[in-house]
Amino acid sequence: MSESSTEVSVIIVNFNTGAVLINAIDSIIDQSRDIGYEIIVADNNSAENPEPLLKERYGSRIIVKRLPENSGYGQACNLAARIASGSKLLFLNPDTILLNNVLKILSDYIDNNPYTGIAGGNVYDADSKPSYSYRRFLPSLVWEINDLLFTLPEKILYAKNSFFNTGNKSIAVGYISGAAFMIPASLFKEAGGFKPAFFLYFEEADLNLRIKKLKYAIRNVPGARLIHLEGASFDNEAVRLNHYMEGKYTYYYINFSKTYLFFVDLCIITTFIIRRLAFSIIGDSGRLRRWKQSENAYKKAKKTVRLKLCKTI
Repeated sequence: MSESSTEVSVIIVNFNTGAVLINAIDSIIDQSRDIGYEIIVADNNSAENPEPLLKERYGSRIIVKRLPENSGYGQACNLAARIASGSKLLFLNPDTILLNNVLKILSDYIDNNPYTGIAGGNVYDADSKPSYSYRRFLPSLVWEINDLLFTLPEKILYAKNSFFNTGNKSIAVGYISGAAFMIPASLFKEAGGFKPAFFLYFEEADLNLRIKKLKYAIRNVPGARLIHLEGASFDNEAVRLNHYMEGKYTYYYINFSKTYLFFVDLCIITTFIIRRLAFSIIGDSGRLRRWKQSENAYKKAKKTVRLKLCKTI
């Protein structure tokens, strides 16, 4: 770790991630140069306390805060942010590997572009192929219509740059993938951090929405590169799907009017119907089964979110 003043606090939320967490931390240490940083691991009450292993391996280079229960991704991030000393926060998934000096690249970009609220880099999958780094627009009715139409409008408008920047210049985007993004600590505090309504998924989209409302830009910086081993930190697909749908419905439920939510819901349900019909006709049983599972998870999420937030639509 750099001995200069702390410019970036890297915040990693851990929940039973094991070896991938070690790989992520090693990549931070290996790749970060000419910048002061600290690494904070917020542990969501993993089955095995990671602190002894992390302290033995990294000593004072790591700060570990263990929560008494699994309070969700956003709440763990909020806790870590309160003790962070960096002027910027890098929220990093444990199943990531930095490929270059991401901390320095993103920090310099924010310093040189003060109206940038959130910055993220280009994300690759385990096979080093371009992966989901951002979306060009935030979740919305337009977003759902785009998905209903098999994302054809997005592909026509943005071609190869719909989710990954194939150029060498930064671009404005709707929101940055939650795998890794940087935000000034003061702005994160001003925005109120992550909302407690979210347990997992879509909390980053919600934060990006609020940052945009504060008149700050969301930028992809392609020079910053990392691998995201998506799914490596989640071994139960059914549970992951339930969390995803709850996060998605929560995002719409707390940010938009009842009328807007009605049309979003109608679009989502229509998407399920069309997908089930299409894959039933072509005889793709695997995709048909997955879409049925997604539809069931979405219907369950609607009931769960409404009950949790104590509202009626």
